[in-house]
Amino acid sequence: MMNIKEFTYQNELINEVRKGKTVVGNWARGAGKTFSLARVLFEVKPRKVLYFSDSSRGIWELGERIGELLSSDEDLKNSLSSYNISSNKIDFKFYTGETVVVLPGKNSEGIRNVDYVFFDNIFDEKLSYIGSQYVLVTTQNNHNKNLQHAHRCKVIDVDIFDLVVDKIYGKDFVREVMSNESFFKEWGILNEFKSRDSLSVNDFKEEASRKLMKQFLDTPYTKDTVLTRKNIIEMLKDLKQI
Repeated sequence: MMNIKEFTYQNELINEVRKGKTVVGNWARGAGKTFSLARVLFEVKPRKVLYFSDSSRGIWELGERIGELLSSDEDLKNSLSSYNISSNKIDFKFYTGETVVVLPGKNSEGIRNVDYVFFDNIFDEKLSYIGSQYVLVTTQNNHNKNLQHAHRCKVIDVDIFDLVVDKIYGKDFVREVMSNESFFKEWGILNEFKSRDSLSVNDFKEEASRKLMKQFLDTPYTKDTVLTRKNIIEMLKDLKQI
């Protein structure tokens, strides 16, 4: 287990990859898309991965998230016998013998026998290599479930309401982005898209409260869930102050 804060939606994506399945993580900004891809490399240990990104920095972006993981977990760092990163390849080897190689998707024509193709905020079906599963992490308004129809696989949707529940975002940040014209593209991605409008404070509080109450009711009454239920009550109180 890594010594970092883990979120349910990230673990859900990792578990789908562990099963060898294609999966889409459609998450609001700030949910840790590239970071989760880095976690996949260490927890699933695919032998060979192709990485496509919309970032001009390409594979270096993933390399930085790997660096964050290693910096936050000394045991994980010490489990590696070697680790190298360049503009052409990331590779590391565990003392237990497993080797992971990540190749940049750019100029990858002809490469075969990869275990997974990672798409980081970019997707092209022509690049989904035959015989390989893929992981797509993206931020898109999915109110109409277009991603489910397009990919025919498990889609894990996470919007700003979920991130408030997980305490990734606080009420001050929420108040700020609700007036942003990109709100429905980048944060309220499960709400009906409105090109120029923004979500009202009352609408947000109602939706977030509904999700919190559902989580509270779904949490079993056991000794080890007392803190969880207490945290949910505190978050409901915070919502009233928005």
